[in-house]
Amino acid sequence: METLNVVQQVLKGAALSIATAARADLRECATLMQSFAAQTGLDSRASAMLLDLAAGFDHLSAQPPH
Repeated sequence: METLNVVQQVLKGAALSIATAARADLRECATLMQSFAAQTGLDSRASAMLLDLAAGFDHLSAQPPH
């Protein structure tokens, strides 16, 4: 389980950094990840990780610009 937590943290950091650097629409990124997480046949752990990543995008999109 510890390895999954580490992988999740790395994915979150990488995804948010890339999306921010590319000036992507963070809310749209969240929506796309949520949609992907809802696919049938996807491992439940993968769905949970994708939903967690989507929550990070949602949280950042709600922040006022610096």
